[in-house]
Amino acid sequence: SSPDRPGAKARRRKLPRTHRTLAVLLEATRDEVLEFELKDGTSVRGSLYEVSPDLDATLVRATATMRNGATRRVDSCRVRGSSILYVLFPDRVDAVRALDKYLD
Repeated sequence: SSPDRPGAKARRRKLPRTHRTLAVLLEATRDEVLEFELKDGTSVRGSLYEVSPDLDATLVRATATMRNGATRRVDSCRVRGSSILYVLFPDRVDAVRALDKYLD
């Protein structure tokens, strides 16, 4: 079906395998406030400054919440990719739009 016809769906281009990773999505959402839940029960929330292909992330203006509920504010911190359990994105982040903008 042609995307020029009314009611026809536009075809999305298939991204190369190297562009279909969480690291690319994180890179596309730099400067957003994200929350990382870690395998040890700690959560770290801050503005994403940079991320490596191994998911090692640097956050600025971060708050770490330990498993026991204690919190600690830091100017910057590094989250090791292998310790990440979940990444929570704000509702306002449209992943598809962020990726399209980043990859164009």
